Amino acid sequence: MNGDKHLLERRALIVSVIGTLIMAGLGIGFSVLTQSNAVLLDGIFSLIGFAAALVALRISTLVQQPDDTHYQFGYGSFEPLFNLLKGVVIGFIAVFAFIDSINSILSGGRPIQAGIALVYAVLVGIACFVVAFYLRAMAKKTQSPLVELDAKNWIIDGLLTVAVLIAFVVTIFIEKSEYAWMAVYADPAIVAILVILTLPVPYITIRDNIKQLLLAAPNQQMQNKVHNLLAQELESISQEDYLVRMTQVGRYLYMQIYLLFTPQSAVNDVSSHDAIRQRLSDALVAEFPNASVDVVFTLERKWFGNLAES
Repeated sequence: MNGDKHLLERRALIVSVIGTLIMAGLGIGFSVLTQSNAVLLDGIFSLIGFAAALVALRISTLVQQPDDTHYQFGYGSFEPLFNLLKGVVIGFIAVFAFIDSINSILSGGRPIQAGIALVYAVLVGIACFVVAFYLRAMAKKTQSPLVELDAKNWIIDGLLTVAVLIAFVVTIFIEKSEYAWMAVYADPAIVAILVILTLPVPYITIRDNIKQLLLAAPNQQMQNKVHNLLAQELESISQEDYLVRMTQVGRYLYMQIYLLFTPQSAVNDVSSHDAIRQRLSDALVAEFPNASVDVVFTLERKWFGNLAES
């Protein structure tokens, strides 16, 4: 089953690679024809997306590899590290583009060929949404953070292209009105607005992936699911108390489950421990296919650590 998901994941990422390369070519090519920095910015983002998609292909294979002597907890951390770097690069380019657009406005703007730019926006907008919906479907099937992030990026690209489309339509009307002198400010203004709209995306990407790299707990919804599953499975087991530590790194969910027993408990041999361990692992992996589960049996609450108090 994991092999099938991996195959679908690679297929989706290849579609993203091809799509971003085509979008980059269109953006850079049309930017020459239109003299529009908004179109050029779109092309540069696509070029970054192309390079990132190539790396994502490699990462998707790497995270499937088992742990070894060099990476004894596996390669799952490569995923959030890659997404973090991608967010940093996009954020840097966006800030640079914003500064350039402000400078352009202050220096008198720049004329563009709005009609040709309009053709570009229509073509790219349609393509973005087609690829985005395909990747969203693949992300649901594969549960891949790489494909999920790509799908979000394509949806955002599509929405931004619609915004550019509207802006170019407005620019064409301005050029034919008594306010034609304002048309030269349209392109840098569009770039500035696009950057303001897109900055939350790299910010959220950076924030979420830093949390994963720092081994923060997953979102509360996932924690609640884990606790509900454990509560159901532990109903028939005579433990006195339990505690679970968890963190999500990329697609992997790591859990340490501590079970507290009394000295009088009937569960006092290794085979009983293994049976409980298997039962809990099966239940959790059925809900979270990429879960890694460790179960610790103890007679002393001190091994729960500080979480026992909170």
